[in-house]
Amino acid sequence: DFDFGADLKSGAYLAARHLLKHGHRKIVLLCTNRNSAYLKMEGLQQAWKEAGLPEENVRMIEAFEEPAEKQILDSIRNHGVTCGLMSNDFVAARVMQFLDRNGVRVPQDFALIGFDGSAFAYLLNPPLTSVVSPFEENARLAFELLISRIEHPEEQKERLNRYVKPAMF
Repeated sequence: DFDFGADLKSGAYLAARHLLKHGHRKIVLLCTNRNSAYLKMEGLQQAWKEAGLPEENVRMIEAFEEPAEKQILDSIRNHGVTCGLMSNDFVAARVMQFLDRNGVRVPQDFALIGFDGSAFAYLLNPPLTSVVSPFEENARLAFELLISRIEHPEEQKERLNRYVKPAMF
């Protein structure tokens, strides 16, 4: 249970729709942990299904499996994967550097999207597209929750379980 958090499934779905709109048909989700990536995977699979594409066109690689970058390179070179959703912007930056060192151009050969809207994303070359949970909405919800719990401490037993809809930048 939680009070509010990023809607990971909607964020992945949003990223997937963007990539599909640009003609991509095979994607890899590079996650830091398979157990926590299931919502992002569901968002990708939903978008791919709605586009009439086979489920096997959505692959998952765990970032800390050895060697994750080489698995992405193999997916690009041997399986026709043209895009990826990275579990966060740091992983995306790491992958961008690796691909550049191996002659894969971003976004011409492989488009990727980060996840979390880190401040450094626009400093990368090329700038990183990222799924971001709106900071203003999160701050507003946190403030409202704090005030409510101060004013009504007896109502603190129930969790809100609210998702905040993400955006892209």
